[in-house]
Amino acid sequence: MLSSFSQFRKHSDEQRRDPHEGASILDMSFGGQPLSGIAYFGSDAYILSTSMIESDELMRQFPGYDDYFRIGDPSGFASAIAEAIPNFTLGFQGPCLYQSERLVRREIQGPPLLDPSASHESPQEDARECSMR
Repeated sequence: MLSSFSQFRKHSDEQRRDPHEGASILDMSFGGQPLSGIAYFGSDAYILSTSMIESDELMRQFPGYDDYFRIGDPSGFASAIAEAIPNFTLGFQGPCLYQSERLVRREIQGPPLLDPSASHESPQEDARECSMR
């Protein structure tokens, strides 16, 4: 069944529910200036969650299920699903890389976003300067 991150957040089965699915906390420094935020991914996407491991032990972690199937041609399978979705435009496939925390930390080299020591003219002064040229 195709689902969405918003549905995964509400799933009744505790094993499959993830209240933070599709969300990351960003903590970056851009040219020495801090920049933080929360990013949500896949809000307008369908998701088919599978496993790359064939395992009876893994299957038993999902109560009520006693079998699984193997997708022999993942690209062909994805293509068939894409053809069945009206107005399909783009797809991705690949493994999820689970982390111990959802915090993404990065130091981005470059100039500061805003140099507080620089002299900034008001928009009216900018307009006056442009009209005088």
